[in-house]
Amino acid sequence: MKMKRSLLLLVIFITTSVSIYSQDTWFIKFGLNSSSYWDKNPTGSKEKNGYMFGIGIESQIKHSDFSVAPAFEIISKGSSGTEDSYYGAAINAVYLEVPLDFIYHLRLVKNNYLTFAAGPYMAYGIGGDTSYQNQSIGTFDECTGIDIIDLGLNFGMGYEYKRLLLNGSCDLGLKKIASNSPKNISFIISMGFKI
Repeated sequence: MKMKRSLLLLVIFITTSVSIYSQDTWFIKFGLNSSSYWDKNPTGSKEKNGYMFGIGIESQIKHSDFSVAPAFEIISKGSSGTEDSYYGAAINAVYLEVPLDFIYHLRLVKNNYLTFAAGPYMAYGIGGDTSYQNQSIGTFDECTGIDIIDLGLNFGMGYEYKRLLLNGSCDLGLKKIASNSPKNISFIISMGFKI
């Protein structure tokens, strides 16, 4: 109980500190992605095109070129399927993803920046369907064996002009989607606006 209280106080302290010493800006973003799977032993998965959209808040530390940007995103991942990828199944997995990006802003000229971002993400499966041998079932149904939780790293770079955001990024999964299976990987191109 004492440890839980200490942890709660620490979270409150960090949140309060960020609120006091930062400038917060909301943003929305949307884009397209190309997803498949990766591992030490490639399974030959074929890329699947998908989508992403989300909303977040960027907290820029005063007198600093760094900021922190947590967000909530809906993203489609998976594979279009080949005979040697996850038993030949075509997988469409839709996740609610929560990335926590740490961003460095490199100023070019007035109101123009290059941005470099990296951080962890956690995702929770909320939908999608998996097709195999002319049959279709929910991607996260128990019989598929696909884990509803995904964890990984997100990194990328972008261009910022006033309130316009253009980004290219990669979600690199670090958790197997199922036992004895590969991990998610997605390449994302997005644009957004600061509100």
